[in-house]
Amino acid sequence: MVQVSRALIVPTVIAPAVGPVLGGLLVDLLSWRWVFFVNVPIGIAACIFSFFFLQEYRDRTAGHFDLAGFLLAGSGLALVMYALSEGPSYGWTSISILGSAVGGLLLLSVFAVVEVRVQEPMLDLHLFGNRLFRSANLVTLFSSAGFLGVLYAAPLYLQVGRGVSALTSGLTTFPEAIGVVVSTQIAAQLYPRIGPRRLMAGGLLGAGVVMALLSLMESDTSLWWMRLLIFLAGAGMGFSFLSAQTATFATISPRATSQASALANALRQIGSALGYILAPLTILMVCCRTCL
Repeated sequence: MVQVSRALIVPTVIAPAVGPVLGGLLVDLLSWRWVFFVNVPIGIAACIFSFFFLQEYRDRTAGHFDLAGFLLAGSGLALVMYALSEGPSYGWTSISILGSAVGGLLLLSVFAVVEVRVQEPMLDLHLFGNRLFRSANLVTLFSSAGFLGVLYAAPLYLQVGRGVSALTSGLTTFPEAIGVVVSTQIAAQLYPRIGPRRLMAGGLLGAGVVMALLSLMESDTSLWWMRLLIFLAGAGMGFSFLSAQTATFATISPRATSQASALANALRQIGSALGYILAPLTILMVCCRTCL
């Protein structure tokens, strides 16, 4: 399981880090529109590859589609995310924001009740009764938010605060992916002997210290110092990512693996979305307080 987690983590963390580099190159050499155009040939290539090389697999025991859970989760999360992202613009006490937040939370509450009672839920919430699964996913939720938050805030600091090019910004944040890849190889060797708890705690502690140092960056701080800190932040997160993903499925039965994977992926995506929302929200609050 450790080797599988090590392989699966690579595309998950490489994509957010490589994207700014390729995006910066396209923006500097061509136009910002090519950030969207480039997805067309990539999508076509992916479709061709999947058609010729992926084997078809169908589970005859698969249940029915949980339409109620799908609608409740989708609408509830959308309303909550809207309230968090637009709250600073419209005001936290405005009717639209309060209504979206309350409505979204109510829908998510109903979603939880429905998923617990139906026989074939979209997300099997009973899996949270597994302590190791629950704990590992909570770590993944918050660590994903922090990881994506750094990848959001760093380009803003570089391009808006320091006026560097999009390509330079991407090359400065890219070392975070290298740090993750390197540390996951080390963590894969240490996991069987040390276990997930100390690896996750040590990795997150180190990443937290490095992120605190990143907050001390000035307008004239060397970009090489920032690249080193970005690399170390990625290295710390890598220890946590591999350990959490391996621990998530360590005590899950083969029969429940598909449901556990769906639930773990959903929480990771929610964490990533929270990172992209809370990072600008924090920046805006700090800026408003500074202006006052």
